[in-house]
Amino acid sequence: MYPCHGMGGNQYFEYTSQRELRHNIGKELCLRAGSGSAELGNCQYRGKPGRVPASEEWDLAQDRLIKNPASGMCLTARGKHPAMVPCDPTDPHQLWSFT
Repeated sequence: MYPCHGMGGNQYFEYTSQRELRHNIGKELCLRAGSGSAELGNCQYRGKPGRVPASEEWDLAQDRLIKNPASGMCLTARGKHPAMVPCDPTDPHQLWSFT
């Protein structure tokens, strides 16, 4: 994990109307929640008919947490790699912003 540099590139993600977090729209990579981990993989949702898999669906809360509803866990930046942990709005490593 690296501090935000504000220049996009490898830190650029989009939150879609399907509640996905997509990175590199051209390659269609999505953030996927695993058991304890969060990783990028090929997006499973390719439009209608279909549905976003639960592991690729995210809620952006007003308290700046990013939560995977299926697991009930939140994304954290604590450590070398993003991970899934119990949600804690007082943990600064779980607070995210989109600009």
